Amino acid sequence: MVKFHTTVACGAFILLFSLNLAADNSLSIEIRNLAGIFQTEDSGAGITGASEADLSFRSEANRDVKGQVSIKADVGEAATDFDLHRAFVRARLPWFRLTMGKTRLSWGEGFMFNAGDVLFDSQSTTVDLTGDELRTAGTWLASVYYSMGRFSFAEAVLLTPGETPEDYPSGGGRLVLRPGGIKVEGGYLYAGEAGEHRPYVSLQGGGWLNWHLSAASVIEPVAGADEQLDENLRLSFGLFQLFRVGYSSSLNLRIEGLLRPRGSWKDGKDPREYGLYLYPEISLSPDDRRNIFYRAIVSPVDISALHVIGGSWNIYQGFTLLGYAGIASGEKGDLFSLHNSREADSLPAWFVSAGCSFIF
Repeated sequence: MVKFHTTVACGAFILLFSLNLAADNSLSIEIRNLAGIFQTEDSGAGITGASEADLSFRSEANRDVKGQVSIKADVGEAATDFDLHRAFVRARLPWFRLTMGKTRLSWGEGFMFNAGDVLFDSQSTTVDLTGDELRTAGTWLASVYYSMGRFSFAEAVLLTPGETPEDYPSGGGRLVLRPGGIKVEGGYLYAGEAGEHRPYVSLQGGGWLNWHLSAASVIEPVAGADEQLDENLRLSFGLFQLFRVGYSSSLNLRIEGLLRPRGSWKDGKDPREYGLYLYPEISLSPDDRRNIFYRAIVSPVDISALHVIGGSWNIYQGFTLLGYAGIASGEKGDLFSLHNSREADSLPAWFVSAGCSFIF
């Protein structure tokens, strides 16, 4: 299977390289290598090394039509996984903008927690806190975007069905207005595979302090819709601001939260259904080449957290040194604890890693 995927990836690379010979097209490759130590499932220490590669081709030959194909490869000690990360075309027609292919749409507001993201459900705590973006998953879709002014628009989307022919497709729409300088967004999605109705509303404002607030719920096709709206209510909120420090330094402060009013508020219950989670972030950039950050996911219900610090230094054009360290704080059985083995798609209970990235 790995050999087959490797052949496909090499073929795609040759094709994209050939296409890149045309004018106004761009081909970029990013390689990210990391090595370090981490806590294993038996609470021991392990040494690991891994590489990530992102090959991306963008077409910019026509100002009204944009296209992108992106292939990601994760090379580990045991296997190599390839993923067609993006493959879409976006065309600006006289009446509307059309997008088709595998991509990601940003509904609602929020960097870590976003209740308004009814398309991709940005509520889980199993994310990689070392990434530039915390949530990047895409899906196959078609959307129509209709502009109603400088800051107002309507958008309709259709998502492909699930893995079986019996699954229904998902679809919905949203409306975005900006009365009084406040972004007001409301929308709805019918999730065909789950058979759920997902309404949401989102507000976002700025000024001296940037803020956002989103609310969403889930209604299944059974009796008691009003009770379900209350039972499945999700709220996300956040504050963000960028400050200039000195001549060339900048300081970013962010705090976000996810609130489930009917969730669990007692320690010892299912930690994935707790009523409150928080996400603080501090990022300092002394100049345009260096960056240091602190991020954490905090579970106030059981008083546990996962803390991550990291840094990057762009020494040469395209070449950047990287370093990260993380540790969980909490008792056994808490959401974050040194005594718990973390899920496979998230960070271990403690780790230290260093490496580099190169874009060419």
